[in-house]
Amino acid sequence: MYLAYAAGMASIAGVLAIAVALARSTLIERMRRIVPYVNGISGALLVLVGLYVGYYGFYEVRLFDANGSPSDRVIAAAGRVQGALAAWVHQHGPWSWVLAVAGLATLATLGSVWRSRARRRVRARSSRDTLAAAANLRADTAKDVVVGRGARPRPGSTE
Repeated sequence: MYLAYAAGMASIAGVLAIAVALARSTLIERMRRIVPYVNGISGALLVLVGLYVGYYGFYEVRLFDANGSPSDRVIAAAGRVQGALAAWVHQHGPWSWVLAVAGLATLATLGSVWRSRARRRVRARSSRDTLAAAANLRADTAKDVVVGRGARPRPGSTE
C-alpha cells in the first residue's frame, strides 16, 4: 500500500514538474487553481490508507489472540481489489500504465489548449466591440466639433 501511495504521489509530482517546465504562464495559473483540489484528494486518500493500515494492524493483533479468526470481510475485500489490480498489471504489463498516464496528460493538455483558445476568441471579440464603441464615440465627438458645438463644459464648471 505504501509503495502504491508513493508511486501515485511521485507520478503526480513528476507530471506537474514536467508540465511546469514546459508550460506557458497561463497554463501554470490554471494548474495553480487545481492544486487545492489535488491536496484535498490526496489528503482523503492518505486518511483512507491510514485507516486501512490501522485496521490491518488491529486485525494482526486479533490474530495473535487465542480466539483470533483469520476471516475478515474488510481484509478479504482489500485482498480481492489488490489481486484484481495485480492481475491487470501482470496481464497488460507496465506499458499500459505508462500509456494511461500519458493519455490522461494529453487529454488534460488538449482541454487546456481548447479552453485557452476559446477564451482568446471571447477576449478578441470583446476587444473589437470595445474598439468599435470607442470609434463611434470619437465619430460622435468629431461631428460635434464640425457642427460647431465644440467641447462640452464639465458639470460644475463656470464656463
